Amino acid sequence: MRYITVIILLSISRLVSGIVVTEGVYEGVHHYVVKTKSATYWYDSQGGGFSRMIDREGNDWIAFRREPWNKYPESASSSYRGVPNLVFQGDDNGCGHPGWDKCITVFEPPNVLRSTSKSGKWEWTWTFYEDKAVMKVLKTDAERKYWFLYEGPAGGTFDPGKSFWMNSSNGNMILRDKPDHIKNQRITGNWKWVVFGRDRLKSRLFIIHNSFDNETDSFSCMGSSADGICSDEGMIVFGFGRTADSKPLLYGNHVFSVGFIYHIRKINKLL
Repeated sequence: MRYITVIILLSISRLVSGIVVTEGVYEGVHHYVVKTKSATYWYDSQGGGFSRMIDREGNDWIAFRREPWNKYPESASSSYRGVPNLVFQGDDNGCGHPGWDKCITVFEPPNVLRSTSKSGKWEWTWTFYEDKAVMKVLKTDAERKYWFLYEGPAGGTFDPGKSFWMNSSNGNMILRDKPDHIKNQRITGNWKWVVFGRDRLKSRLFIIHNSFDNETDSFSCMGSSADGICSDEGMIVFGFGRTADSKPLLYGNHVFSVGFIYHIRKINKLL
């Protein structure tokens, strides 16, 4: 079954620095829709995560879809996608991931969304600005580690051959690595920030880990078929606090920022 995207103007926040918050339905689920100067964010209120992040050019850098649901590797084109996909495994598996029903989210005017897990063990906020969205992890399960993931197609289309990335270790250097997730290839490091882009697009997605840590971060490209990076569909798999063998490493309170830039020099102003 395919779901229809619907925007319902149930409520509108007062205008604050160009930020407007409405409510809508996407893939059959209630969302908060946050429109800013640089992006439009679709936030799954039950999942506690973003199902869509749309740049000024209309490209959806997540493009979550419900079906196929949780099938490896096919769901790299659908239900695996999202941000921040916070909690993996355990009773709270799916908290922070679109498509799951593990959270309760409330809107705190003028520009804050607050999500709490139904178990009561997890809580975080997203604060929206003209140029970014900032996540503060306020409460965690002391017995379970977590990560912060970006899983989606760079520029709205899975095309590793035309995509690139940058990271804090290499500065403004354009990187063309294409580690194939299906073949267990990963690039790991400890990065302060990363940027993803696609050729001929002005927009670039940035993700910043504003908190200090020494944990491993990882990057790969996951196709939705056995063809790996040659698949027609797929996604980037990037994680702050994620090992090469897919184990979460973060604990305690952390702060993260996401958004779009249209010139790489602007990243320094956001750190």
